[in-house]
Amino acid sequence: MRTPPSPAGRGPGRGAAAIPDNDWISVSDAAPLLGVSAAHLRRSMPRLAALGMARQFPVSGGKSWHLHRDHDPRLRRRAGGGDDPLPRPNGGEGPGEGAGIDLAAIDPPCRELALKRLAAVAEYRRRRDTDPDFTARRDTAALCAQLSDRLGIEFKERTLRLWHTACPDITKANRTECVLALLDGRGSAPGGRRPGITPAAWACFERLYLTPQRRSVKACYEMTAAQAKREGWSWPSLTQVRRAMKDRITPERDCRAREGDTAWRRKCQPAMAQDPDSHAAGERWDGDHATLDFYIRVRRGGQWVATRPTLTAWMDWRSRRLVGWHIGLTPSSQTIRLALVRALRDPAISAPKLVKIDHGKDYESAATTGRTKKQWQRARREGDLSAPGAADPGEAMGLLPLLGIEVRFGTPYNPNAKARIERLFGLIHERFDREQRSYCGQGPTAVAPEIKAALLKDPAALPTLDEVRERFEAFVSWCNGRGEHGIDDLIDGSTGERLSPAAYYDAHLPVRRELLDPSMLELLAQRFTRPLKAGKRGVGFTPPGATRKVYFGEHRPELRPYINCKTSRLVASFDESDLSAVRLWDAATMRHVCTAPMNEFYGAKASAGAIAEAQRRRKRAERAVRESMPQRLLESEADAIARAQRDDDVDATRARLAEAGIEPSSDAPVRIVRTPLDGQSESIERHELRQAAGGEFDPSREDEDPDIRLPGLSLTDFDDDDDEDDIDFTEEFAPEFDGPDDDEDDDADPDWSDVDHRTPWDGDFDDDEDDIDLIAELGKGGVA
Repeated sequence: MRTPPSPAGRGPGRGAAAIPDNDWISVSDAAPLLGVSAAHLRRSMPRLAALGMARQFPVSGGKSWHLHRDHDPRLRRRAGGGDDPLPRPNGGEGPGEGAGIDLAAIDPPCRELALKRLAAVAEYRRRRDTDPDFTARRDTAALCAQLSDRLGIEFKERTLRLWHTACPDITKANRTECVLALLDGRGSAPGGRRPGITPAAWACFERLYLTPQRRSVKACYEMTAAQAKREGWSWPSLTQVRRAMKDRITPERDCRAREGDTAWRRKCQPAMAQDPDSHAAGERWDGDHATLDFYIRVRRGGQWVATRPTLTAWMDWRSRRLVGWHIGLTPSSQTIRLALVRALRDPAISAPKLVKIDHGKDYESAATTGRTKKQWQRARREGDLSAPGAADPGEAMGLLPLLGIEVRFGTPYNPNAKARIERLFGLIHERFDREQRSYCGQGPTAVAPEIKAALLKDPAALPTLDEVRERFEAFVSWCNGRGEHGIDDLIDGSTGERLSPAAYYDAHLPVRRELLDPSMLELLAQRFTRPLKAGKRGVGFTPPGATRKVYFGEHRPELRPYINCKTSRLVASFDESDLSAVRLWDAATMRHVCTAPMNEFYGAKASAGAIAEAQRRRKRAERAVRESMPQRLLESEADAIARAQRDDDVDATRARLAEAGIEPSSDAPVRIVRTPLDGQSESIERHELRQAAGGEFDPSREDEDPDIRLPGLSLTDFDDDDDEDDIDFTEEFAPEFDGPDDDEDDDADPDWSDVDHRTPWDGDFDDDEDDIDLIAELGKGGVA
């Protein structure tokens, strides 16, 4: 769009001289050409002035609004004037309005539209001038309908008359002028060569509009208009911008930029359609949780409080039948187990071959699948997606592997992974939740804050959990038996009748699968723990809702093989409503070990009878352990066994020496051998080394330490302070000794090497070097 030129001088008022450059036209002159009143046009002047299409010029006595000719093609032909307001792009000169204008330079869509309009005006004028029976008031509407079908454009009588007013006389010479007059040049440059919107301006508009802030179109338009005015960009009206958005911004692009990837995938990305016959009825179940949109009352801390219940459901994928459900306060692996057990108890329900669940902590848990969430993550990294079975050592089998049901997980953060059960939850929210008088809604469907506050103010008026379960059971009967639906894959192929989910399930169930003995369902309804280590207090774990561990089976003899065992573990199953006893299972084989009662507590408040009974149990357990041990051998029998073992060892040694050609000696001394690696051979005197008890002295080995030979006396006797032999030996030699230890610096004390059996001795062989010398002398003398 060309920037309007500034006026060269004071513009005249109505009837005065022409506006400079003939680019501006007064409101009084423009209103008849536009088919509106002057007052209506003056009200639009401030908005058009922001776009550069209107301006106030000084006139005598005030200012007057003027409109630029580029605002509308009808303003290019000024009534009663021979002005040429159009530029001449090709440099041509001449009196014609279209002189110098090349039609090929105009955008082809705009040129084609102008030619169709020209054909419509030409046909209208021909019929009006040549057909005597044609009446404009009566026949124009029919003519517009005929021309619209023939030309492929939609227009009415008023539009055709406006085209007739704007178009000059149609001749061969002024064909270009007629086309230019009929161009749709709103917001375009002169001549209809529509530059569109300045690319920089449109890029600025998209940066403002295509954001998660979700600004309105009008707000983005106004901010871009202000920037365009500063930068000198071409920026049209809001209506034209809205029209340009339809061509330049697709709904898919709008959704992804303003609403996010999740909304884009839900609204625009095509889903992977699944074959409805890929699974037979009863073959696959889908499981999930849903929080219901109403309040119930529960007892906590001695008073009623309001909370929202949670539904855990299992649905048959093929027939969409709700086969199992449980309504509780908090979703957990226990609610999953109860819902599944409820389904398997129904004699009309067949056990599934596989189930599809999500990646929640309660579904992806050891109690449900046999592996913890962390173990599943590690298994996926290693490529092992199979559920653990009974052969897996050290892991407790979960509910689904125990039943032989295959586990499959849906795609994370994908609402279409379990689309059918999500649609079932939508039906429950719509037809069950809204019927409750304590309905509170969620998200956009939430009730008014004052209504919600009133519900929470009086919890005693809310329904209980048992009442909700009773109502939901009736709703499930209606939901499974309804045939008024639009599900095409539940149509009976033979009769064409739309079957209910329950009817389709019964009619198309191939064969009923039996998994286990119905008596085992009571066991499956219990909660299972992770593998536990047994100790002297039995097996301990923290029950749900408790703050400390509870121990079971401290006196059970069946637990003795598991106490402090590093490899064997136990799994406990229990009923949350009754913790008086638990069932214990071997974690590796799931073999039932025993039923262990809860350990009792004792103290000042315990009765004397309870304490006496506990002591009797302890004595019985101790007696059982003592009786299980082998009988202790007598001392004489033990000595005979030890002597026989030594003789066997001696015979084996003699046999090895004989094979090596070595003659064994019966009086060979026993010597201590030290290596340099010990680091002690140089620092410790040889006489400090402890001699072997019973060793004999060999006179031929003068370079080595003599072995002491004391018949009937061993060094170990002297080391023991309480040995009677030490006392006897001391008393035998004490009269010949003078008593106290010698002083090295005392000359009066005789030297031990000069004294023959008359040297005092302190009776201590531990750390005194003189003691060792004395023993050596005694050994030479053969003292007994």
